Amino acid sequence: MAAIFKVLAPLKILRGTALDPFDYTGERQAEVALIDWFEDLMLACEKGGNGDWLQIMQAPLDIRGFGPVKDAAEEIVKARVKGLMKH
Repeated sequence: MAAIFKVLAPLKILRGTALDPFDYTGERQAEVALIDWFEDLMLACEKGGNGDWLQIMQAPLDIRGFGPVKDAAEEIVKARVKGLMKH
């Protein structure tokens, strides 16, 4: 396994470029969308939006796991944040 990582390590310069083979996977695109969502959340809290901003900013920390576990956690957290922003 170490030999495989030695071969892959120099290829990390491709991350985030058009040549990144993992950039087109559904999971990676979902992660990028999640980052965009969080940045929008920070802007909304910065503008003084309604809600408990501390709980809102901590909520994304509960999005963990891989695959369907992460998808389920994301759904729960986004619903919770939506409710917090209305208060």
